[in-house]
Amino acid sequence: MGILSRTLAALSCSIISSMAIASPVYLGDAGEYTMLALGGVGEGSLIVGAGANITGNVGARWFLNLAPGVVINGDVDAGILNKHSDVIITGDVKTLTESKWQGLHNELVITSDDASSLDGKDLDGIYVSTTLSSYDYLSVFNINGELMLDSSESLTLSGNANNKIIINVSGLFKFSSGASIVLDGFKAENVLFNFTGTGFVETGGSILSGTFLGLERHFSLGDGATLLDTRFLGKSMSANAQTVIPPSKLTITSVGGPSATLLILVALAGLLRQRTRAAQVLCSIVPKSQKD
Repeated sequence: MGILSRTLAALSCSIISSMAIASPVYLGDAGEYTMLALGGVGEGSLIVGAGANITGNVGARWFLNLAPGVVINGDVDAGILNKHSDVIITGDVKTLTESKWQGLHNELVITSDDASSLDGKDLDGIYVSTTLSSYDYLSVFNINGELMLDSSESLTLSGNANNKIIINVSGLFKFSSGASIVLDGFKAENVLFNFTGTGFVETGGSILSGTFLGLERHFSLGDGATLLDTRFLGKSMSANAQTVIPPSKLTITSVGGPSATLLILVALAGLLRQRTRAAQVLCSIVPKSQKD
């Protein structure tokens, strides 16, 4: 095999190998919940304020409180459930076993670790209106600091409906009332905010989109926020939001299939193999006298 053939083969194998080891980022059974608090005893609480209307399942490993007028359009899973008499739950009310709660927790630990281990673009922090633009099928941004926006400021995620984006945040996340996440082409089901380390996720009457995952974070969602296409998975939560509707279940793969470059390399390697074999066949049928 010639030098060019060997080089193409090596490049092709390298790309294929990198695709093979790319693991998907998905939520497992936890993706069936709209709001889920997975902290242990004394920590895993979910407090839902009066008049909230939540579509999808709600769970709290330790304690779940549903204030007057709350409507849950789905199942409720709780270690301890306290609810007002006029609360409406359209699905089943269950108490999960501790092994089931731990299983949900373990699934999300893997999800968070996988997301934070992906290579991406590093940012020190975001404090003003900012646009993060897709640079690949999967774009990863590592915010090594805080993500804090005041009223009327926005975080715009620019891409297309097939793009995926993961935003890893190590510091405080705080959106004042009126701050927003704007999806410019992205679908909410393809957006993951992954919070590493301890701390808070605080929002006022904000406009949010995507899945928000922080197993060591307390989520404070307040001031009558309307949260369309959002899912919250954390340690503990207090929610005074008016309406919460989840996106489709998140599954993010780190590759979108063979790239154009890979297909070209494979095609060229195939052509070179055909030429080499044709030459070998020709040599085998040429009389020895002609070879000499």
